[in-house]
Amino acid sequence: MKSSITSAVLALFMVLLQQANAQINSGTITGVVTDQQKAVIPNAMVKVVEEATHYTYSAATNGSGEYTVPYLKAGAYSVTVTAPGFPSFRLNGVNVVTEGTARADIELRLATTSAEITVTANADQMQSDTTTVESAVSAHVIESVPNITQNPPVLCLAARRRGGTDGVDR
Repeated sequence: MKSSITSAVLALFMVLLQQANAQINSGTITGVVTDQQKAVIPNAMVKVVEEATHYTYSAATNGSGEYTVPYLKAGAYSVTVTAPGFPSFRLNGVNVVTEGTARADIELRLATTSAEITVTANADQMQSDTTTVESAVSAHVIESVPNITQNPPVLCLAARRRGGTDGVDR
């Protein structure tokens, strides 16, 4: 009887541990860089800057003009694209949500003189890459929710199961 209860608790522990590991508290910015004729621009340099901390992430577009910057904390970002023959282009206010993908397609215009173009995004971007319905949970909420690894009785049970000590003299 005791071993079946222990097995049930251990099985529950394993299920909860898998769910805790499945939580992702980051998002992604992705897009395509094109010119005015909608031709893709390969090897363009993409710089993504978190507006709150000014932390910078870098990427380059592939042969199809696509770029992806994963593992971003939820928040507002600016995306700057540079490519030879084009002025620098910056898109401000790209909002990243937890487990979401923000789309930031950029159209570069041919340079006639040295210039920098800045666009500020005012509305939240709609995720159009997938049909998944999601709800965003901030990293603060995920970190403040108790999880199984913060439960001393379960940790003691796991230690005893592995042959460790739970601090109780018998």
